[in-house]
Amino acid sequence: MLISDDQVLVTRQGDVVAARAPDTISGLLEVRGIGITDVAHDKHAMLVLIVDMVKPSEVPRLPPEPLPSVKILGIPVPILKLDPFEQSCPVKLKLALTGSP
Repeated sequence: MLISDDQVLVTRQGDVVAARAPDTISGLLEVRGIGITDVAHDKHAMLVLIVDMVKPSEVPRLPPEPLPSVKILGIPVPILKLDPFEQSCPVKLKLALTGSP
């Protein structure tokens, strides 16, 4: 579910990072060739994974365990590298988040 397109506001809530869209773009998605459109969206979500969209040559065959992380507001968030144009990218993302395709 969309949280935000292009800009995300983050806040620390205890030991987690919360993400939400700025009010001015909440529920809006820019679709290349179509324009800006209203879409179903959630108001906020907990940030549990950062997906770094990279060239195919930069996606490791086997990612390191544990995944590298970056601190956001003092909280480490793991980073996964994926090729956004690979057809299996959405399935890989779902697998990384839920443990099942």
